[in-house]
Amino acid sequence: MTAPEKREYFIRDMLDRGEKKSGISPLIYRLLWKIGVNIPPPLFASFLQHTLVAGIFGATFWGLVMWFMMWLTIWRENIFTVIAGGLFYGLFLTLVVRAQNCRKRRKLKLCEEWPDYEPRSNNLTQQNVDH
Repeated sequence: MTAPEKREYFIRDMLDRGEKKSGISPLIYRLLWKIGVNIPPPLFASFLQHTLVAGIFGATFWGLVMWFMMWLTIWRENIFTVIAGGLFYGLFLTLVVRAQNCRKRRKLKLCEEWPDYEPRSNNLTQQNVDH
C-alpha cells in the first residue's frame, strides 16, 4: 500500500468513527500532501513535525496579522518583541495541537506510530476513498 493510499484509508476510517475531516486532515496537511510532501497525518505526528507544521505556519500567520493590526507602529522601536511574540505563539500552538492529538489518539485507541497503523476493517479497502 502506498503512502497516499494509506492516508486515504486512515481518513476514511476516522470519518467512519465519527471524526471531522478538518480534525484528522487539516488544510495545511492536505496542501502539503498535494504538493508531494510525505508526512503522516497529524494524529501520528512527532513533536518536531508539529513544531514545523503547526508552529511555523501558525507563528508566521499570527505574526503577519499582528504586524498589520498592531505592531506596524512599534516594530521599528522593538523588533525583538515582534519576533518573540511570533515564536511564543508558534510554540504555544504546537503544544496545544500536540496535546489535542495525543488525547484524540488515546480516545480512538490508535497505535503510537504511523507505520504500525492498519485500517480496522477490510470494508475500507472496498469503498471509494476519494472524499
